[in-house]
Amino acid sequence: MVEEKGWTPAFGGLVGTIAMIAQLPATFLLPSLLKVLPSRRFWITAFTLSIIIGLSLLCFTNVTPIVSSICLGIGAGGLVSLTLLLPLDMASSPMEASTWSAMTQAIGYMIGAVGPFIIGFLHDYLGSFVPTLYLLIIIGFIAILLGWKITKPAKGKAEGLPVK
Repeated sequence: MVEEKGWTPAFGGLVGTIAMIAQLPATFLLPSLLKVLPSRRFWITAFTLSIIIGLSLLCFTNVTPIVSSICLGIGAGGLVSLTLLLPLDMASSPMEASTWSAMTQAIGYMIGAVGPFIIGFLHDYLGSFVPTLYLLIIIGFIAILLGWKITKPAKGKAEGLPVK
């Protein structure tokens, strides 16, 4: 994508590296951030919007792709941590948590494995990454809606307190 915007392959590699490095703070700081603001909905929205902003910058502007890669890295790092926590939040027993975790990771890895092929096919068919970026932005908004749906506050079983 970076090369399609006119940058060199080496700069594209640098942009990818920066995205990977930007994932680290979000991944490691999320547990501390959840202590300050425990709302899963907030963090799902914030990290997904970070990805949407990164994709939009890549798609609609001529801003250096480094800014996009930082937004993409922060969003991806935070969402990876959140997706590992959500099955634990939603389960009522350790067995249920392990079942949900296995299912979500299996589906996530399958999507992750097929995604590059779909993006490559769309690029070959359409001749540009821009339509694919549109699709990914739309998927980001769908992910926010689904994140809100699955984290809908429920009543706690024993105390009658809302659970996030």
